[in-house]
Amino acid sequence: MKLRILFVLVLLFIVPISYAQSDELLAFLNGSGQLVVSSSDGATRWIVTNPGQVVNETNGFGWDADGNLIFALDGFGIFSGDLTTQAITPIEATNAEQIAFLRGIPSRPNITQPNGLSADGAYAFVWAEGQYFTVSTSTASSTRLRLVGNNDNQSSGIWSDVAPFVVYWGTNNDAGGTALAVWSPENETDIVLNSGGTIPIPPIAWLPDSTNLVFRTPTGDVHVTDIACLTSGCSENPLETGMLLAPSSANHIQVTTDRAYYVDSQVVYGVDLACLDNNNCLDSRFIVGENAVSLNMMHISGDLLVYTAFVNDPNDGTDRAVQLVDLTCTPDCRPQTALNGAVAGTLSPSNDFLVVDIVDEGLNILNLAGNGLAYLTDTMGGQLGFGLSSIAWR
Repeated sequence: MKLRILFVLVLLFIVPISYAQSDELLAFLNGSGQLVVSSSDGATRWIVTNPGQVVNETNGFGWDADGNLIFALDGFGIFSGDLTTQAITPIEATNAEQIAFLRGIPSRPNITQPNGLSADGAYAFVWAEGQYFTVSTSTASSTRLRLVGNNDNQSSGIWSDVAPFVVYWGTNNDAGGTALAVWSPENETDIVLNSGGTIPIPPIAWLPDSTNLVFRTPTGDVHVTDIACLTSGCSENPLETGMLLAPSSANHIQVTTDRAYYVDSQVVYGVDLACLDNNNCLDSRFIVGENAVSLNMMHISGDLLVYTAFVNDPNDGTDRAVQLVDLTCTPDCRPQTALNGAVAGTLSPSNDFLVVDIVDEGLNILNLAGNGLAYLTDTMGGQLGFGLSSIAWR
């Protein structure tokens, strides 16, 4: 089946720009809903979209592998380009690779993000009109996948970084409920775990440089399993034989090469992944931080972890503190308070800068080396921390 996606294309006027010394950039939405790009230190910024042009919520915005900004506008289409040359232009509808990446734009930057493209660039994962597809980026031929999706799970596809396997979740009409699936476009085969009901069972992450998948089971527990058999055919379903990594109450789960981190009952835990060999991950976890505020993001970049804590009252929206943890010496290192009266967002790739939402002040960039602040925009919708999910670092 041939997948066709059509867009209306228009010209876009770009504000002239210049770069600060750092080549790190962040894109965000300001209080007027305009797409803005800033240098990492906040010294230089420019508005990308014209007044009245609204970023499409379904497709959003982000950065592609070449460092180009890519975004969609309601009624206007999709745009991409290199900001250094002001060459942002409409994307043609036939460019399946760019469209597929856009379908995987991050909406929750605190967890492993969906990505439209496989690690080798040979395939794209696309959602369109309630259906999931993989598309060959060389031939543009597409294959419709078994599960169907909706606006809640359309960006759930996550590719392994060592094999062309994509994991996603949706509804299995054959089984009459939600399901988790892993698909190999090379072999055109999949494995499926049905929930038996309507509870979401989303994928969480692939362990780096492996075919080990972290996912939620129908009971909500977090398991890890190796999907390598999908290359040649699985004699049994590995999604049904995974090892327990974290309880169903765990959230904000993130993984590195050697460890997993998550929040459970206001405590930030870490666990060495060697626990999987002995099936004792719950017994071997250690405390990384405490007083974590529920529903606020946790982010890991390199050897640094950041989260939001309360000091005295978790229900007091102004009682907040940004906490930093050096992961090179955990479990011995304790959290250090970087800023009081603020909610933590995401770290820059260099770990030198952090986006925060400060009580009664709005979104700012915090310079972790010099502790200076650079204002970005007011708190979105009057809800502290709400706008942090729109930040996209490059």
